[in-house]
Amino acid sequence: MRLCCAVDSSVKFKQDEICLIYKNIRFKYITSKERGFTDSILFFYATEEEKNKKYDLMMEFLRAFSYANKSKIKVLPVMSCQDNIPEIEIKKIKNKGCLPREIQIEEIHPVPFYKIALIDNEKKSKLLRLYTDAMSNYNIYFQILFLWHTIVFPNKEEESAIRFIQENLENIKLEKWCIDTLKENKSFGNFDIKDIGGFIKSRVRNAIAHICRSGGSEIKIDDLDQLEVLFAVKCILKNISEYKLNNNYNMNLTAGSDIYSFF
Repeated sequence: MRLCCAVDSSVKFKQDEICLIYKNIRFKYITSKERGFTDSILFFYATEEEKNKKYDLMMEFLRAFSYANKSKIKVLPVMSCQDNIPEIEIKKIKNKGCLPREIQIEEIHPVPFYKIALIDNEKKSKLLRLYTDAMSNYNIYFQILFLWHTIVFPNKEEESAIRFIQENLENIKLEKWCIDTLKENKSFGNFDIKDIGGFIKSRVRNAIAHICRSGGSEIKIDDLDQLEVLFAVKCILKNISEYKLNNNYNMNLTAGSDIYSFF
C-alpha cells in the first residue's frame, strides 16, 4: 500500500523528483510541473499503524523544513493505493495527487531540502507543529490562538506564558510599530507593556476563544480597529514564539546526515 499527499508550500524546487530518508523512513517528493497545482509526497506502508507512524514522521520532516526556511506549508492526504509494487521500487513511482495551490510560491530552491530544523524529542516536535500550523494559516484568529499555545506549551496553565513573556521581555526583539499600535489603539482596552502577556491573554486571546463574554473584550468580525491590533499582536507572538523555540529548545540548529539523507 502507498499513501500520496498533496503538499502546498511557499517554496518551489527545481528538481522534479526527490527520494529521501528521514529517521529511517523512505519518502518520495514529486514537484508539480504545473505552477497552479501542489507538489506531492508519498510513502509505502503495510499496516494502519505503520501508515500513521510514517505520516507523523513525514509531517515532522516537512514542518522542520518549513521552520528552518521560514516558509509556509500545508499537507493533505489525497490518495491511498494498493498495488504490487515493492517499496524498493519507490523511485519508479510516477503517479501523484495534486490539488489547486492555495499558498503563493515565494521562493525557488535549486537544492531541495538543503536545511531542516533538528527535531530530536517529542516536545520539540509538538512545538514545531503548533508554530508551523500558525504561520501557514492566513486566518488571524487561528494564528493568534496557535502562537499563544506555542508559548504556553508544554505547560497547561496559561499563566506560564505570561511569566515567560515578562521574564524574557528585555531579550525579545519586538517591532516598534506593534507596541505603538497597542498603545494608541484602544479597541481592546488600555495597554501597558509591563503586562503585555496579561493584556494578550485577557483582552485578545480570551476574546477570540469565547467571541463574546461578559466583563471582557468582544470580537467584532471585520472591524478595522480590532484588526489593526490583532495583526500587531500576531507579530508580537510570532517574535516571542521564535525566541522560545530557538533559545529554550535550540530549534535554530539544523539536522545532519544522521537524521536525513537522499537516495
